[in-house]
Amino acid sequence: IMHPIRRCNPSLLKKVLTDQVIIVTGANSGCGLETTRQLSKQGATVVLACVDAELGETAAKETNGVFLKSVDLASLESIRDF
Repeated sequence: IMHPIRRCNPSLLKKVLTDQVIIVTGANSGCGLETTRQLSKQGATVVLACVDAELGETAAKETNGVFLKSVDLASLESIRDF
């Protein structure tokens, strides 16, 4: 059985997010990085939550108006410190 491809509603990509602060985990690559780029384009303040601070710094420089915070989601202590 073939299922139809589901796509994001295009109107969501035009929504203004200037009053929003959004945390994106895994934001230094892949889907997390692309999500960060899009949210930033829409005016959101984006916090990049990354395990690897060096990769996170690179991602933060690639995207506009974002902040980097190091976090290891496998560690409750790291999550509390976040």
